[in-house]
Amino acid sequence: MMQNLSMSKKIWLSMSILVIGYFLTMVFGFGMGVRMETRMLSVSDYLFPASNLGQEALTAFKDQVRLYNDGIMLGDGETINRAGHEAENVQKALGGILNIPGVDETSAVQVRETLSALTAFTQEAQPVYMSMSKGENQSSRTAQLAGQTEVLRGKLLKIQQMFADSLKAELLANVQNSKQQRFLNFGVFVVVVLLGITLTGLIISRSITGPIGRIIGGLTEGANKVNDASDQVSSAGQTMATGTSQQASSIEEIASSLEEMTSMIKQNADNSLEANRVMADSDKTVLEAHTAMERLSQSMDDISNASKETQKIIKTIDEIAFQTNLLALNAAVEAARAGEAGAGFAVVADEVRNLAMRAADAARNTATLIDNTIAAVKNGTVYSETTLTAFTKTMESSKKVSSLVSEIAAGSQEQAQGIQQVNSAMSEIDAVIQKTAAIAEESASAAEDLNSQSKA
Repeated sequence: MMQNLSMSKKIWLSMSILVIGYFLTMVFGFGMGVRMETRMLSVSDYLFPASNLGQEALTAFKDQVRLYNDGIMLGDGETINRAGHEAENVQKALGGILNIPGVDETSAVQVRETLSALTAFTQEAQPVYMSMSKGENQSSRTAQLAGQTEVLRGKLLKIQQMFADSLKAELLANVQNSKQQRFLNFGVFVVVVLLGITLTGLIISRSITGPIGRIIGGLTEGANKVNDASDQVSSAGQTMATGTSQQASSIEEIASSLEEMTSMIKQNADNSLEANRVMADSDKTVLEAHTAMERLSQSMDDISNASKETQKIIKTIDEIAFQTNLLALNAAVEAARAGEAGAGFAVVADEVRNLAMRAADAARNTATLIDNTIAAVKNGTVYSETTLTAFTKTMESSKKVSSLVSEIAAGSQEQAQGIQQVNSAMSEIDAVIQKTAAIAEESASAAEDLNSQSKA
């Protein structure tokens, strides 16, 4: 079937292979980019906000418990009210998680259960701790509330850790997909280029170079026959020499057209090299995105570590506050027994002050760690913006590849025009050969007449 095609169509076919290959490479890369963009939107719109809100809920609850203890120890009802405001912040953070689009049902159920338990705890704890701040004894209910506090803290920590782990896993998956995309893009590009070059070389060697060689061989054979005839018939030799000159001119035109084709093919090869360079730049851009994503993952690790340290310090504060509460009760008992002159009250009061100082130090450490956590979150945001910028550069590189493919198509059009010129020159050669044959016949007839006349 290839033999029935014209030369221009064969050239178009050979160049179309490269164009189709580049198009498939672009489609493949675009599809992988859309997939990566979807996963990044899941991180930025769901997992990252959910992780932050989970951390805010846990921190606000710890502040609520701390304010309850401070209010009891200081006998300050306003501090108890501030604890109620912190409870509202916890509820607001949990409600924010439920309002995020895309929250799976399992996580939503867990958050709702925790929110209900927190609401019930706050409604029960607020009046109890308020009465204790006024000096009333609620030791039995305090122990019960302490147990509920630990349960709620565990639930909030579990929610925060769940979203943090999901965020980290999604970021690691994106990093792995980025690596796979980079290697797959390069592999597909190499295969397409090698296949296109191989098929184009086969088509040119079998469908263009071979026929032209046979034509030139036929022309050479015809020229030899013309030279033999010119030796036999001098008058026809001049005409045939003129025809040979025309044939030579046509052959020069063919050579010129072939040179133009060679130049165009070289230009196409240069464009292919430029496309390769652009793809290399695109690979570098994807690598930058990969690095930024790794930094974001490290930032999330810093947040997790800071949260763990905060948990330890808050636990220390809770233990100190609990002991302080017991000592305060003991001091009250001693004061009741001894009256104003009780020596035991002074010892207990001194121990209360020491424990209060330890609680203040732990609170300051907590504030420092929380500041570090906020800084780590800001760094994670900056790295996310860097990742988006890198993917924007990837899209620009894809546009450059598209422009180069357009230039290849234009070069193919010029090659088709050059082949048309070759066909036109070949038609002229055919006409000259036919004219030469007619003159040869006339020369032969004249030679026969001369031979007859000489015999006569």
